[in-house]
Amino acid sequence: MLKVDSIREKLILRRMNLLIPTKFRSYKDSLQTDMIDIPGKDVVSYSLEGVFNDPGSARSSRLIKPLSCIERIRPLLLNNRTNGVLQDLDIEIDVKLLCIGPRTEAEPLLLWSYGFRLESITCIDLLSYSPLIDLGDMHQMPYSDNSFDVVFCSCTLVYSKNIPKAIAEFKRVAKKQAIFALMFDIPNEEYRDIGPLTTGSVIFSPEDIVNLFFPSDACEILYRQFDLRNLRLLNGSSSVVIFKERSLHD
Repeated sequence: MLKVDSIREKLILRRMNLLIPTKFRSYKDSLQTDMIDIPGKDVVSYSLEGVFNDPGSARSSRLIKPLSCIERIRPLLLNNRTNGVLQDLDIEIDVKLLCIGPRTEAEPLLLWSYGFRLESITCIDLLSYSPLIDLGDMHQMPYSDNSFDVVFCSCTLVYSKNIPKAIAEFKRVAKKQAIFALMFDIPNEEYRDIGPLTTGSVIFSPEDIVNLFFPSDACEILYRQFDLRNLRLLNGSSSVVIFKERSLHD
């Protein structure tokens, strides 16, 4: 039922109203982070607005759904290969996943609903009201090297004013051959020109995102989605990509 946006949003709002008055915390060094400057607001205040504007994180399902289907994450059972028995969705995905910038509990719960083991999901954000979300900065995360099989980041990296530093952290905590899953909202066709003015990097197509991490010949794209036609609509489009570094044996 958590896959249904309206149901998930009601649950998240109920838990927010219950927990925020007594459990809300913000990252102690939030004013010294490498997050972009929001006119008239500090980054925590801006993030808190986002908590209430989109408590159910409906857009993140565009990234979570394809991620849950990748065979390297959810291997097919041997008997399914031989007998065609569709039992894979009953098997929990037991990989260590890092979720960066979820704001609310919606993303970890949505990941759980798509089969990821809740105990193996680690979340980090500049603010938290939940035991599911650690406090921290994506530019200097409190995790050991080579810790995660999957690094998941939906519409958060774009708020960095030091994207190379953030990506270096993403790669530091990722295991060798880890999968990276990222999404950016692209408001309109002009973003390719104005984006670098705020982020310092061209982030438009899925390939633009991948090129921030690895050279094109050193990377394997497992899934991409980017509809140029939607850039002419009011809500714009999303640039979605799931990828990993190529191994010497690929």
